[in-house]
Amino acid sequence: MTWPVHVLADAATELEAAVRWYEHQAPLRHGFVDAIDSALYAIAEAPSRYPRWRGGQYRQLKVPRFPYLVIYVVRRTRVDVIAVAHTRRRPGYWLTDRER
Repeated sequence: MTWPVHVLADAATELEAAVRWYEHQAPLRHGFVDAIDSALYAIAEAPSRYPRWRGGQYRQLKVPRFPYLVIYVVRRTRVDVIAVAHTRRRPGYWLTDRER
């Protein structure tokens, strides 16, 4: 079963910013988009395969060849992508105040 994957607004904004940055890195742009697409497909195929972030409800998938993590949560009938986080950004910045 393939799970529906929803990229939430904040994650979509992060992803768009990263794509814009890689647009100026000509040889890497298409590689980045392909790597993100592959990561989202892998999550849709088996969302429980990837490790939990700090043992909580969130899971993470390291994007191959790029310094990004796809942070997501598995819901009852779908997967929500919470963040497309650069690995050098402050860990957990995407958590709500209640979760910190």
